[in-house]
Amino acid sequence: MATLRSNVRWCSDELEFTCWNGEVVRLAFALDCHDREAIAWVATTAGICGEMIRDMMVECVERRFGTFRAPHRVQWLSDNGSIFAAYKTIEIALALNLSPCFTPVESPESNGMAEAFVKTFKRDYVRVSSIPDAATALAQIALWMEDYNTVHPHSRLGYRSPREFRKQLAEKATENAVGAVRRSHASTTATEAVGSRPQPPQAVARNASLDASEAADHP
Repeated sequence: MATLRSNVRWCSDELEFTCWNGEVVRLAFALDCHDREAIAWVATTAGICGEMIRDMMVECVERRFGTFRAPHRVQWLSDNGSIFAAYKTIEIALALNLSPCFTPVESPESNGMAEAFVKTFKRDYVRVSSIPDAATALAQIALWMEDYNTVHPHSRLGYRSPREFRKQLAEKATENAVGAVRRSHASTTATEAVGSRPQPPQAVARNASLDASEAADHP
């Protein structure tokens, strides 16, 4: 399920594909549920283990926030497989200020964004690429992920890539911040102008008359 802004929920899942020589490559990934960017991933010819998922969690936090701990709680959505639900994985997640969330058993549609990524990855990259063996495939995955993040259009993002979408969000946020500062400055300037406005002639004459009267009372 999509969120209204970035860094509210990240979803994670794993996939595998077979190379032409029969070797199998396994991949785990994490996506942002608003801007769809593939934040981090790990790939291997062996099985994906809990340590790889924990390392990926750390990488996600560092890439998104530049710190070792998220500044606010971020949901981490995945299935309840052992690599995600292991006690040590949950412990690391909580230390990173991530909140593990699990989909119901045998309900992959509950993590629909991750499932959609799996289909896109296999259709637009694996099936159209030359992958004679695992070594070749592993060498290409970084390029595929970079293309997905910077070039691949998404209908839900207005047919922009995740990073194009993120860039526009950042530009809009900057414009809004600058606009707010300008409005605040204009409001302050207007208030100061009202406070320093010259008195009308009638008020000046009345004040002069009062000063003269006070002078007469106190020779």
